[in-house]
Parts: sequence; C-alpha cells; structure tokens
Amino acid sequence: MPGFSDFIKVNYRALFKVDGLSFDEIASIEILATSVEVVSKFDNISNSNIAIIGTGPLGILTAKVAKIFGAKTVTIIGNLPTTP
Repeated sequence: MPGFSDFIKVNYRALFKVDGLSFDEIASIEILATSVEVVSKFDNISNSNIAIIGTGPLGILTAKVAKIFGAKTVTIIGNLPTTP
C-alpha cells in the first residue's frame, strides 16, 4: 500500500499547503474526512438506528458524525480494553 511507503509519487495538484495547524490537527482532518465520507454514502440516516463495528478512533468518530447527520441511535460494537 503506497500510503505506508517511505516515498510515494503524487500529482502536485493533489497537494496543498496547510498553515496554522499542527501535524496532529492535520492528521485528524483525514480521519474526520473518512468518517464524513462513510456516513455520506447513505442516502438518509435521519431517525435511523446505526451500528458501527469498531471501537477505535475511526469507529468512535464515525458514530459522532452519524449523530450529527441525524441518526436516532448509534451502537458501537467492539472490544474495549480493560484496565487492571
């Protein structure tokens, strides 16, 4: 997968400069964009019951985006780590 490579070749038109944000903030934009894209693929989730598989950052953020898009209930399915 090229995204995990040390170097990749991309068209310069696909790049843009981001000023005023930290690396962590910029990285968060990508995961937010993914969550919005996933939820947007459904015609209308307003008043729907949604299930999301995965309790990681992407699953949790997608659940929040689904609520913003009007989902009635959102259930996240997965394993949460336990503390000793």
